[in-house]
Parts: sequence; C-alpha cells; structure tokens
Amino acid sequence: MSKYDIAEYKDMLSVSNQKFKKEAQGAIERGRAYYKGDQWAGDTAGTYTDKPVDNMVFSNVKTIIPSLNFRNPKIYVTSRKPPYQTEKGLFDTYGSAIAFEMLLNYYFKELNIKEQFNKCLLDALVGPWAHIQLGYTVETEKISKDGELLEENELVRSDSPFVLRRSPLDVRIDPTAKNHDLSDARWVAFRWVKSLDDVKDNPAYTNTKNLKANSKAETLYKNTNAGLMDNNVQLKDSTKWERVEGWDIWDRRTHKICTLIETHDKLIRNTDWPLEIEGFPLENLWFNENPDELYPISDIDIIQKLQDELNRMRSLQLSHVKKISQRKYLMREGNMTIDEMVKLTSGPDGTIAQVKGDPSTSLVPLKDANISQDVYILVRQLQDDIRLKAGISLLEQGTAQKFDTAAEPNAMMRGMTERKSDRRSTFEGFIVRVIKKLGQILQQTIEKQTVPLNTEQFALAQKYMPSKLDKIIGEKGAIVLNPWLTVEKDAIEGDYDFDIEVGSTTPIDDMRRKQDALTLGQALVDNPFINRYEGTKRLLEAFEVRDTDSLLRPEDEVMQEQQTQMQAMQQAETAKDEPKRQTDLA
Repeated sequence: MSKYDIAEYKDMLSVSNQKFKKEAQGAIERGRAYYKGDQWAGDTAGTYTDKPVDNMVFSNVKTIIPSLNFRNPKIYVTSRKPPYQTEKGLFDTYGSAIAFEMLLNYYFKELNIKEQFNKCLLDALVGPWAHIQLGYTVETEKISKDGELLEENELVRSDSPFVLRRSPLDVRIDPTAKNHDLSDARWVAFRWVKSLDDVKDNPAYTNTKNLKANSKAETLYKNTNAGLMDNNVQLKDSTKWERVEGWDIWDRRTHKICTLIETHDKLIRNTDWPLEIEGFPLENLWFNENPDELYPISDIDIIQKLQDELNRMRSLQLSHVKKISQRKYLMREGNMTIDEMVKLTSGPDGTIAQVKGDPSTSLVPLKDANISQDVYILVRQLQDDIRLKAGISLLEQGTAQKFDTAAEPNAMMRGMTERKSDRRSTFEGFIVRVIKKLGQILQQTIEKQTVPLNTEQFALAQKYMPSKLDKIIGEKGAIVLNPWLTVEKDAIEGDYDFDIEVGSTTPIDDMRRKQDALTLGQALVDNPFINRYEGTKRLLEAFEVRDTDSLLRPEDEVMQEQQTQMQAMQQAETAKDEPKRQTDLA
C-alpha cells in the first residue's frame, strides 16, 4: 500500500490545481486565443469601437514551425559495452544495437509518433510547454472482461507501447518542483474522462461499486448569431452523457500509480509502476527558460503587449478611414428642402441634391484632419519588433525587402540560421529523450516483433545478424531470405545510447534534395569509398524515379561486365605489343 491515503493525494492535487490556474492556465488559454485571432478580450471598457486583428501570432507560428519541423529522423543506437560472455555464450552488443535501431525506427512509423511531435511543437509555441506521455497498454486496459472496447483511441492498442501528446490542460505536476525537466518533481498526474460504465467494467479498477458520475459531456453550444447557449436540445437519455473525471497520479517516492476521483471516497487503483523507466512516463518540450519556476515562459506572453498595441493602432487607422469616407457638410439654413437633404445623405453615387443660391457658398464640405504619419510608422515598428522577438525576418517570412548592399541578405540568413539552430537542437533533444524512454519500454515488453527492412537495413542484417532474418521455403524447396528481421527481448538487453542523425530533422524541399543528390552523384565518380550502386539509387529517388530496383542493373552483373571489359582491354594492349615483342625476340 502507498504511504499516503486518499485525503493526502486529494490535498496534493488541489494545491497543484491552484498553482496551475494561477501560473499556467491563463497563459495556455491566452496563447490559443491569440493564435486563433481572439485578441480583444482585454478591452472590457469598450474604449475602441473598431476591433481589427493584425494576427502576427498566427503568422509567426506558421513561419517558425516549418523551420523546426522535421522529416522522419533516422534513429541511431550505440551499445555502452563491448561484446561480453554470458551463460548462453558471447553476446554481440554491436549486432544487438543494430537490431534495436531497426526496431525503434519501425515503431517510430508504426505508432505515428511524428504526428504527436507535430502537435507538441504547436503546443510549445503557443503555450508555456508541451507534453508527451509514454506507456504500454495491456489487453485488460483496452478490452473489458466482457470483450467490450474500453479505449477508443486508435493510437492506444492492446499489448503495445504508445507515445501520445497530452494536452497541457490535462497534466498536473508536484507544485514544489522548479525544474522544467521534472528532475525534482515527486509526482505527476494525468487527467482522464470516461463514461461511468467503462470505469466500472474496467478490471484494472476497484472500489467502484458506489461510484457516481461527476461531470457531463458538453451538449449545449453557443449560438453564433445570438451569442447565447442553445437550450432547446432534446436528449433522449441524458444519463448517457454523464462522465467520470479522474486522475492517475504517478508517485516517484513510492513507485505507485494511484487513481482517484475527487468526488469519491476511495482510490480506485493503487498499484506498482508497471515499467521501470528513468524519471516519469512523461517528456516536456519548452523553448523559453524560466529560472527557479516550474512553468516556462510562453512566446505569446513575450509579445502580447506589442500585439495588443498593434491592434490598437490598426483600430485607429480603421476608425479614421471610416471618418474620412463619410463626408460631412455645412449648409446655410433654408438652402435645401428635407427631400434634397435625404438625397444628399443617403443617396447612391451620382445623386444630385439641389440647393438655393450658389452651391459653393450655401453648401460647404467639411474636411477631417489627416491621420498622423506617426501611426503608420508605429505600426511598421511594432510589426518589426514582434518579428524580432520571435526570431523572424521579413526575408524569412517571404516578404520583399530592400538592401543597401549585396552582402546584407547573406548576413541576415546567417543570423536567422543561428537563431533557429538553438531551437532546433532543443526540439531534437526532446525527440531523443522520448526515443530513449520508448526503448526502455520495448526492452521490458517486447516478446517477438517482425520488422520489415529496407535495402540498407537488409544489407546490415545479412552482414551482422543473418541468423535473425526470417526464412521461408520457396516453391522448389529453396530457402529464401525475406527482408524482415525478427527481434526478441533477449536480443536488445543491456545499456544503450540513443541519438538521431544530425540534420535528419531539418525540413528539406525538392530543389535542395535534388541539389544534394547531384552533389553526391559527382562524388561517386572518383571516390573509391562510396558505394556507387547505393549512390545511384539515391540520385534516382531524389528525382522521384519510382521502382528503382527494377530500373537498376544488379551490382554483380555490372561488376562482372567491368571485369570483362578490363580483360578485353588488357588483351588488346597485349596484342598491340605482340609484333614488337616477336621482333625483339628474333
């Protein structure tokens, strides 16, 4: 049993909720609102009539994400030990690292981890940070004892690891912690919402006999026209929308998972951690350090005041445009009838209103004062300041810009690259930490997994792990090697270092990919250390040539042809010198 009772866990969660609401919830909700363009909530006094939004937050995020987002990173695994003797014989740490590497690259695609990282990147740019939760789902957590489906998330499968982005609104952390990496946190908690029947039918939970729903799924939505809640929805069975909101608390001090519902008087789960991993089954991504504070600083909070001031300047511009577009007149009393005044004030273009006497003296248009050019200058300055704080230039955003010298664009590009490299390294470090914990989970849970191999992986497997390749019997009884590798738990035991290929996360466009391929093709000509077959294949793939294996001639055939040509050339040289040789002998 845990050394803490349910009352103490409820107190811990309550204090964490208070700290979260005070220091993080506002930043998260504000960041999301500003990203969507809801940026005038602070004008409660209604000082500004016109409320336009020059949404620099959205444009900045959409500019930053492509510069940080990644292609599928290539994962590398290195054993910390040389080969060593065991009771079963020599354990090949090099071959096990290669097998582990192929397994992780397989699961990275199989679990759709790239999509989860994409969501985390957006979370970290519009809020203080982002969260990834890792774990392993056994069949009893996915399927009830009656065979009914308990978990409807397709990314959480039975008897499989999972890597999921968790909303920052659904994670609570020990409020005494101060490090963003949670190295000093004693516990973390994950919020979940399930139907009452699913909770009672889940064999992982106990003490659910008297459990009651404590929340309800949203069924009333705002009417966009009236701005009010639509209360006319008729539900056939409102109890079907009742839900249970609970928290899974991972306590590092006791190594217990305690599940509580704040309105229930008993813990419904109190078990040991199912897996041994470093730290918590949680990894965080953040870009702005906040020393001695748990929650990092949001990008949005840094530029919020500038964004608000920009919107106010835009409001002044719009109000002035409306003023000068609505012309006003001074008229001597009695110079125009009521009908003629209606024509003047509400008629379309081309309306003629007749006045008595000289129109130039009896009807005088009023001119409004021109808006100060300082307002337009200030708008441009605010936009530049917001880009500067976000680390974005006009050139990077795709906006035309004038330069005094030809060297300025290159200097600007170098500065942009340096600023982005810092954030990119932060993002790559986040990826490596997640992969490391995924590897620790696989080491404890995998029984036997068949991994499909590409050409490069198959060549490595044939060289270092031929015994682990799957074999089938062909039609005539011949043994055929398939491009699949079978990995078992005992093959990936031990300590490993995890990394990703430098630059493999960097975005790449078609033009750059083709240029890199052509450069590689030129290097193939005279470099004896480069595999020409593989280099030619990558060159074709860069130009999107499909089915390269059927297009390329087998490497053995090319080598045999080259040897034949060399023999023929040698024979020709010998035949050429034969008459002179015969003469010399004579």
